[in-house]
Amino acid sequence: MLTLCMIIYSFGYNLPPVFIFPRARLHDSLMFGAPPGSFVLVNSPQSSWITGPVFWKVLEHVKKHTTSIALLIPISMPVKTVSY
Repeated sequence: MLTLCMIIYSFGYNLPPVFIFPRARLHDSLMFGAPPGSFVLVNSPQSSWITGPVFWKVLEHVKKHTTSIALLIPISMPVKTVSY
């Protein structure tokens, strides 16, 4: 399971996504097929939730890709997962 953080402006422009994996180490294979400019973060092996330190890194990602002031409105959407 992972957390995907998408930043989309009201006029349709979007930033590269942020993927948050529940891992201790980051492997390059996790980003196979991801959009260019995607940002990858790892959280504790037990959780892929956006915690305080992870959120600050997401904000740094937003600052890196924007030149104007942005208002962030977090929206949480539950997604059903399928286990095979």
